[in-house]
Amino acid sequence: MISKSLLQAHLLPLILLMFLSGSFSSPVLAGPMVEPGRVPDQGIQPRLIRDHSGRIHLVYFKKIPALEKSRKGDLYYRQWDPQRGDWQDSIKVSSQSYSHLGPVSKASIAIDEAGRIHVVWFLPSLGAYRYSRSNIGRSRFEDERSPVIAHSDGLEAEASIAIQGARITISWHAGDLSHEYKRAVYTLTSTDYGQTFGTVKLASDPALGACACCSLATRFDGKGHLQIAYRSAIRDEGRHMQLLTMGSAGKDNSLRTVGEWQLNSCPVSTNVLNGDWLAFEIKGQILMMNVTDGNEATLVSASEIRQKHPAIAINDNGDRLLVWGEAAGYFAGGSLQMKMYNAQSEVIETADHSSQNIPQFSIAAAVARPDGSFLVLY
Repeated sequence: MISKSLLQAHLLPLILLMFLSGSFSSPVLAGPMVEPGRVPDQGIQPRLIRDHSGRIHLVYFKKIPALEKSRKGDLYYRQWDPQRGDWQDSIKVSSQSYSHLGPVSKASIAIDEAGRIHVVWFLPSLGAYRYSRSNIGRSRFEDERSPVIAHSDGLEAEASIAIQGARITISWHAGDLSHEYKRAVYTLTSTDYGQTFGTVKLASDPALGACACCSLATRFDGKGHLQIAYRSAIRDEGRHMQLLTMGSAGKDNSLRTVGEWQLNSCPVSTNVLNGDWLAFEIKGQILMMNVTDGNEATLVSASEIRQKHPAIAINDNGDRLLVWGEAAGYFAGGSLQMKMYNAQSEVIETADHSSQNIPQFSIAAAVARPDGSFLVLY
């Protein structure tokens, strides 16, 4: 018979070694299904959104087939048909074809309480933004308009649209391209579902500047405050991620630097705000944070390859899916990456989809279905 002391002498060191090597690491939880797939029509730069009734909506850019080697095309809209298990026929959003600048100039979408889809996009050739909205039945889109007239100099990246009730707010940054430390963020608001817009308002502190070719993200929080996540350009090298919160009537405004990046050139980056969560890039790595709990942003997953263009989807159970691309350079979409968390921010197991490649000039988008599963398009 083997003595207790002998077992301890031989097994305890082995158990300690297994623990240190990760053999007894915490189990990864199993979670909801994730279904990745290509954008319909071989489109790029998808934007996905789900309305309060559970319907899923998609806006994407489709190149003109005869001009395949160019970046010229149009925006299209589709709605998912659960009975057919497929997308409904596409509806053209843009009435004027245009050439995109890649992910930083993608369209921004939102849906109002009446069911209208609101879209804003960037026309590089004109250095201008265009806006359109659908009818309530989403069977057609109005002729595009240019609501942003003032402070439209030096436009290089997308505007962001956010909706609360009848309030539709478009946010963007503008200013001298050769002096990014002088640029600032501006907003333009409609209080009648986009029928008319008011006057442009300065949102950010001009002393912080704004990184010209980095896009921004916006949302209305539970208090009705507009939050804007944007990259500053302090002295042309403080390319930090800033979280600006604007209260109603200019009250209760606050600013928080949530990610520091000393860089004297534009990284051509994007970020995302969804629910209480913000994801952004710092030094080629994706960080994520809850914007309401006061905690710092944390690294999602270390990689020697640049991580970029994050998207977040959250289901009704609080499960959170983060997707992004990994590739060198500005325009390569790269390999599809994802990480899922439950409502307690514990990691949930997902399949490896890194063999699926995001097309050039594109991004991945994600949305939660009513059954709790996730749809990812790239």
